[in-house]
Amino acid sequence: KIIKEIKRIGNDYPYSIIKESIKKQWNLDSSLRFFINKNCRLRGKITNVIENGIVEIPLVHQGEQNILYKGDYQLIRKVFVFGERRNKDFEIKDTLSHKFYMYRMIVKQEENLEPYMILSENPLEFEEYLIEGMLMDLDDFSDVSKYTRIMKKSHVVFVNNITPAKKIYENHNQLLEELKKLNLNEDSFFQNLFCISEGKQNLYFQHPRYFEKLIAAFCLSTKYDSSPYPLHLLMIGKQGGGKSKVMEALNERMSENIPIVEGSGSTMKSLIPSFRGDMTKPGTLIESNRMAFVDEFFRILMRVDKDDRENTLTHMNPLLEHKKRRFGSGNNFLDGCMTAKLFSVTNPVFGTSNMDYLTHKLDNSFLSS
Repeated sequence: KIIKEIKRIGNDYPYSIIKESIKKQWNLDSSLRFFINKNCRLRGKITNVIENGIVEIPLVHQGEQNILYKGDYQLIRKVFVFGERRNKDFEIKDTLSHKFYMYRMIVKQEENLEPYMILSENPLEFEEYLIEGMLMDLDDFSDVSKYTRIMKKSHVVFVNNITPAKKIYENHNQLLEELKKLNLNEDSFFQNLFCISEGKQNLYFQHPRYFEKLIAAFCLSTKYDSSPYPLHLLMIGKQGGGKSKVMEALNERMSENIPIVEGSGSTMKSLIPSFRGDMTKPGTLIESNRMAFVDEFFRILMRVDKDDRENTLTHMNPLLEHKKRRFGSGNNFLDGCMTAKLFSVTNPVFGTSNMDYLTHKLDNSFLSS
């Protein structure tokens, strides 16, 4: 009986060498094996499911072809490995296929955001992971033609080993014991939280302690109870009040993949899932990991027609509530979930100079989120 299996190995050879190893193994014992090594290490966030999640993908084909040589037909047998251009004259006789969950991950590499297609045997959550896997180059897309356009715009990685990046503490005491190692006191904590690096200097933008405690409470807040809601923050203030400096300091502390969104030059489609043809864009709210930062948030709303403003805001509600939902259009769909807290600052535009005006201008369901 022919052995068919997927085998994880610990080397870091490029995929080109792995392909040759698969072929040598077949020449040795006619087995169809697919090796997944560790030639890349990634840290990034799973933003959404691709297609319907789990898909059976052909990994190794064994084909045959009769060729005429010196008046006689000779049988040629050969294997073709995933992503390799296949000679269509070969008739496929056997195939090693396996089911994988397909996800999109974004990874920050230097100053660029790179999309990766992650193929995992196990379901993953929409959160940050550390992945060791096999990065590959694809010459042929025929076996996965449904996903061709996505794959051509993404790096493809088979998961060898995966670990959640977040650390979960069993209780508050365990967390406090970890904090003791940092030798923090109240002053040093806030000096770090509101610090911005400028050149070789770290500048502390000091605020009244009550305000610093408010921001710290927002940063450390968590979802609680049987119907958990995240805590988001919208800061409204006059120009020159230092709102953006607070946001820049928090952005630096969080080391987010997604840079601060500038509302004065953006539309709502930059924040929420959007669909164009067969391509989907999750948007900043889904792609952000811990915090999503938006400067001049109300400027985005001003680009929306007044009569449609309420409807536009409600598009954000399931995201702000951190609910796993399917978003879609007639062209495509996206299964995703926001995990970040929204920290947005803005000037008081279109009649939002106080809380009374604000509650009358904005949709109630949006404000409750």
